[in-house]
Amino acid sequence: GRVWLTAGAENVYPSRRIFVEILEGRDAPGGLEILEGQAVGDLFKIRDYRIGRAQAPPAIDGNLDDPVWRQVEPATDFRLLGKVSSPREATRAWAAWDEQNLYIAYQCPESEKEQFSLSAEKIWTRDAVDTAINPTGDRTVFQQIIIDAAGNVEQFTKGMNGRTVEWDIEHAVGRYEGGWTVELAVPWSEMGVEPVSGLTFTGNFVRYRPYPPVDEMHTWSPMPGPAINDPERFANFILE
Repeated sequence: GRVWLTAGAENVYPSRRIFVEILEGRDAPGGLEILEGQAVGDLFKIRDYRIGRAQAPPAIDGNLDDPVWRQVEPATDFRLLGKVSSPREATRAWAAWDEQNLYIAYQCPESEKEQFSLSAEKIWTRDAVDTAINPTGDRTVFQQIIIDAAGNVEQFTKGMNGRTVEWDIEHAVGRYEGGWTVELAVPWSEMGVEPVSGLTFTGNFVRYRPYPPVDEMHTWSPMPGPAINDPERFANFILE
């Protein structure tokens, strides 16, 4: 006969491990075969997202119909906060750049809700997306730009002792059959960064899908939790 043994865990920080030891295998005609799974820590490795250059700036209208979004690679395979499992909806995000702006777009499929959750007082408890940007790449001070499905926006500056600096950004929200979209343009001048090919900074793409009927927090850069944006776990954003 055969025996299958699997071991897994959620809410496990990358430095921790689960070890399974096979003490003995007897009378196995085909020998003892062990198939190893993927280490939990590997699933939380820092990711890289390469930001393609925009040949022409997209119109910030929420439609995602500009050529640039077909020319740059999307960020896919979002994870649930504190878990290695995938969300029930396949969120996608894109980023592009030119000399003036960093452009970001989100596509948020939605098949389980008849109405978006937009009435909560806190914007991060609504249907929303959250872009985190650490312009210097030092993983300390970063800006959160949260935009809900109605187009409301709030910004928070983390790492500045409660003081928030609002960047002058352009944004738009759109709807399509089966979901909603976001586009935004963030001027480099607001970030205090001179864009050049090869520039690396850090950040994250996040989507909130609050109850009802689901309660999910999607993060592209895997986060062990509880924070959805831990700057030590941010992805590397690299200008091509």
